[in-house]
Amino acid sequence: MKLPKNYSDFLQTIKHYDIGELGDIFKQQRDRPNKIGYYFNHFYSLMPASYILDYTTGNYIFGTDKISSFIDRPLSHFLDGGVELAVSLFHKKDLKVYSEKVIINNIQFLKDKPIADHTNYVLKCNYRIRTSRGDYRNVLQQSVFIKSSENGMPLAALGFLQDITHYRNDSKIVQTIEPLIHTTNSGIGTGKPLLVNTYFSDEQEAILTPREIEVMKYLCDDLTSIEIAKKLGISRHTVDTYRRNLILKTNSKTVIGVIRYAFTHGYV
Repeated sequence: MKLPKNYSDFLQTIKHYDIGELGDIFKQQRDRPNKIGYYFNHFYSLMPASYILDYTTGNYIFGTDKISSFIDRPLSHFLDGGVELAVSLFHKKDLKVYSEKVIINNIQFLKDKPIADHTNYVLKCNYRIRTSRGDYRNVLQQSVFIKSSENGMPLAALGFLQDITHYRNDSKIVQTIEPLIHTTNSGIGTGKPLLVNTYFSDEQEAILTPREIEVMKYLCDDLTSIEIAKKLGISRHTVDTYRRNLILKTNSKTVIGVIRYAFTHGYV
């Protein structure tokens, strides 16, 4: 079999194929829900670990068996241990960020939103948790506040956990809040993030390098990436990498935020 050269080539290669019955099943999904269920149950192993947390008692009132793979213990141990157990597994530096920034920013974001709309936002962040071996795995947590008080405080959350250690295992914590979007055929997705925050629980990783500071100063002089590349004798691609790092490390949304940071912190 000849491999395609790229994604576009791949799509052209398979253009004449037909998925047969599977296509018919999903086209008629409203009439054949049991058949649909078969396919989703078949791929259950790919679904993330799920739980429901009752903040008012600090207890997990529901959890799927996959939770056990995150705590290296039976699901019952997780349910019995509640929030106290979960907190004990956090990397201490990550817990400080999660407790003092992530949770507070989530509440701050939703406090002025109608309570009925709280379930329309997906709250995401990553952090490290300790394994039974004593090392750490990086976890992506996605959650939705499914019950809130009259004054907008979260009371219960539906959450999902995914192990992303193979993708990253540093101290960078990224927090986002994304709106839920209902698509055709009752599909659900998320839209463009309404909030994005980046934190470094290890402060050393947040320190700007001499070259990053140099690039930042040139940005304050209104130089383009190409102009900065020429001055430093590096490629434009490398300059763009420095720009992205600066946006992350200064917790900015754009280069304008980086420039504001530079003036505020006395770099220029």
